Amino acid sequence: MKQTVNYEGQEFELATITVGAMETIVLDDKKGRKFNIAMIAASLLSAGDTEHGTEDWVRSLPVFSPEETDPPFMEFLAAANKVNGFKPKPQIVGENEPAAPAA
Repeated sequence: MKQTVNYEGQEFELATITVGAMETIVLDDKKGRKFNIAMIAASLLSAGDTEHGTEDWVRSLPVFSPEETDPPFMEFLAAANKVNGFKPKPQIVGENEPAAPAA
């Protein structure tokens, strides 16, 4: 499966991670953001993009967006999740917010 992401006027293709990409981009023992970075890189590499299929390149993606659009990192992550069959748990509004002080 493949998915395209548009970023800075270029189209980037992400594909389901292959064994060859996993030999280059290590996913084992990575959690949280480090796993997401590696998964995006491996998905780019699996689509044949050796220039951008690196963890260093993925780390250069903006995490925040000043516009009312998804930040580039989140767009790449959503595409990587989709092509690899991950279905992230939807976040409930207020789920990670601190509890209100007692009255």
